[in-house]
Amino acid sequence: MKKKGIIALLCCVLFAVAAPVGACGKKNDGGGNETVATGEKPLPHYDQLTEGQEYNRNLFYVNNLSTYAADPSIIYVDDGAEKGYFYMYATSDEIGASGYQAWRSKDLTNWECTGVAFTPDRDSWGRQNFWAPEVMYYRSPAQVEANEPGKYYMVYNAWKISDNYRHSIGLAVSDSPKGPFVQYTGTNSDGRTLTISDAFVETKLFDAQSPLYNAPLIDASLFLDDDGKLYLYFVYDIQFGATSSSIWGMPLKDIFTPDYSAAVQLTAYRKVTVDGAADGINELDKTNEGPVVLKHNGKYYLTFSTSQYFRFAYSSAQAIGDKPLGPFTKVALEKGGNFITALSAPGKDDIYEHTAGTGHHTFARVGDEVYAIYHAFANRKTLGNGEHRAIAVDKVSFVNNGEQEIIYCNGPSYSIQPLPAKVSGYANVAGKASVTATNAAEEGATVYLTTGTYKNHDFDYIKEFKSNGDTVITMTFGKAYDVKAIMIYNAFNYDEAFSKIDRIALTTEVNKDGASFKGDAVITDLGFDKDWYIYIDRNDPTDRFMRPGGSAIAEFDEIPVTKIVITINKSSKFTTDNDTIAVSDIVVLAKEA
Repeated sequence: MKKKGIIALLCCVLFAVAAPVGACGKKNDGGGNETVATGEKPLPHYDQLTEGQEYNRNLFYVNNLSTYAADPSIIYVDDGAEKGYFYMYATSDEIGASGYQAWRSKDLTNWECTGVAFTPDRDSWGRQNFWAPEVMYYRSPAQVEANEPGKYYMVYNAWKISDNYRHSIGLAVSDSPKGPFVQYTGTNSDGRTLTISDAFVETKLFDAQSPLYNAPLIDASLFLDDDGKLYLYFVYDIQFGATSSSIWGMPLKDIFTPDYSAAVQLTAYRKVTVDGAADGINELDKTNEGPVVLKHNGKYYLTFSTSQYFRFAYSSAQAIGDKPLGPFTKVALEKGGNFITALSAPGKDDIYEHTAGTGHHTFARVGDEVYAIYHAFANRKTLGNGEHRAIAVDKVSFVNNGEQEIIYCNGPSYSIQPLPAKVSGYANVAGKASVTATNAAEEGATVYLTTGTYKNHDFDYIKEFKSNGDTVITMTFGKAYDVKAIMIYNAFNYDEAFSKIDRIALTTEVNKDGASFKGDAVITDLGFDKDWYIYIDRNDPTDRFMRPGGSAIAEFDEIPVTKIVITINKSSKFTTDNDTIAVSDIVVLAKEA
């Protein structure tokens, strides 16, 4: 980031106090030697970024796709030697998928490889093609009662050498998130003894009439419900004669014991429900894979990936149910069913130019926020079996699509985004403001300014604030917040986008060394990086598009703020085709004053 001035606001204030009265008035308030300046002063700040420049990594992140891995699983460690770290486990192409590496990070974006977390024993049932691990920290009821620590459990899949290289599901255990994880052996509560030669899920223990009997299984995922019950989700893979892959689930009697008799199918390819009509939903490549369950407001969100990983259209989708094992109903594409996708609009072939092959996600709860971690192709414009996949992260929230609450993702992004509040120490307080705006095109449209979501696909249920010409947006807080940065997200459509923010005035009161300032700290002509966030149609050079998630950003030394006034004039638009100005969202990063 480049700073437009090196003088802090208080230095400006102190200069104003010593200088003759000009544009800023000053007065003695009768409090002894204390002098108060009032009016307005320029606010020194870091201006909008350009691609390739440094940014404040303690406040923001960018999906630079520099960590090569796929099919990620994330946990947050809140105790012990690794406290404060996120740990990630993933399909590890760097070691030829012969086991699993682990990575750790403080911010979900800059990852340090800690080495190989799991490698199979030489006599293990699984020896090759280790894919899609998932790790859960779990304390059994007995451990909770005895106030004992839990363990880290990894479910994974690999080729079962003794069974014609059919993929099967394994379980490994560690005392540390770093590993080493060791394949589970022992006798479970069903009396089954698992040796080093036995997979955790033995498919011949399913009913002989079940499709799962002796089936290839991949992409295992654990879920712990609020009532303490455990569930295992997995994929019946498209191998050995299967015409499509599907997602299944079953309870666990305990962490070591599957309940084979209660296994149930949860999704079917191109069907809205398992028993629904064929071709009820547009899915590609006969694939439903990578299940992860998220619970919200009593609903269970079964999330999964569609298409195949080496295609642009590889996406993360969702189905919703009232119970952990369904039944689940897939959300229609036009209603936001694919919540992470490189497709710019549902049902269309338009592909974003900044991302490709986004899918096989997981979720991480970071304080009060939820983030999706997924893989995309490191080369944003081409893909294929020989291309690297890399890790990306974006915030998710729950929004109403006109029918129900669904998962919505601020991504896939290739833009500057705020770090989780628990990581940076600065939360988005925009939603705490009372907001008004002049010339609003729709009554009540100011509610769209502080949702914490920006419009990134052509869904009609995600709204932007729009004005008919010049607009002044006023955000009034009930108390002062120590504000560090403001992000004003630009329009989804190029012909409604601004090229700059004309003016931002932050009402503040600052005191230092007997000198005070009360008034507005002002930023003018805050730039928007068109070279990063606007791209030209490869087939029509006159046609321009916005890269979703771009914003005009001002970062500055913390100041207490009670009101923010943002002015955008129609003369500051990129085009003059119409007078409409659209703002997708406003983020105010601050601490309690």
